[in-house]
Amino acid sequence: MAYIARSLTALLERTPADKAIVVFGARQTGKTTLLEHLFQDRKVKWLSGDEPQDRELLASLSSKADISILLSGLDILVIDEAQRIIYLDPNEDAEFVFTNSKLPSLTLTKTSSDGTPLAGVTFRLAKVEDGGHYLDRTTGPDGTITWEGLEPGVYSLVESSTVSDHILDTREHHVQLFPGRDSTIDLENQRRPNLTVVKRDADSGELISDTVFIVKAEDGHSVVEIRTGPDGEAT
Repeated sequence: MAYIARSLTALLERTPADKAIVVFGARQTGKTTLLEHLFQDRKVKWLSGDEPQDRELLASLSSKADISILLSGLDILVIDEAQRIIYLDPNEDAEFVFTNSKLPSLTLTKTSSDGTPLAGVTFRLAKVEDGGHYLDRTTGPDGTITWEGLEPGVYSLVESSTVSDHILDTREHHVQLFPGRDSTIDLENQRRPNLTVVKRDADSGELISDTVFIVKAEDGHSVVEIRTGPDGEAT
């Protein structure tokens, strides 16, 4: 899927080149993707606190000369997962507390234009950074869908089918999910308009039955064929 621009990008682009930048936030919300996109045309070295050899390299930097050698020929040095890099001096004790956050959920509520719950509408939910994996669900009698246990991140939500008397909403919605936080989204469908044709005799004004009309869309393709009944009406 296409990259989603972040408002933080403009601020990062204005930051002087000799300044260090710390980007922090909830896990799996696109921080690394943001930097990869921002620095795609720059000379960048990526180090990660998840990699033992990178942690050892950073811990071995004992002077400005060591840092200068590391930065030589680079525009940018990125240290990902920096919070995992721990350095303790001799005779120093430290305590680290690790917490787990609940995986977020997303509840969608679908209503008709008159405010009543709309059952039978199908949606496709996909994580923007992993568009090949998606979750299709259909609204129940109360007009809701709940996706449980989702990974944090930005998701694309698209309506793929709706009930016959309502208009399909073709918009793509983006929802950002955060660890430990459940989210909701409310969406509405418009009802399809009705057309009633009344056929009368031009002279007598009497109603005429069994007259067939072909209703066409603006672009000329046929939408439906209708026939007048005993009351001269066709809907």
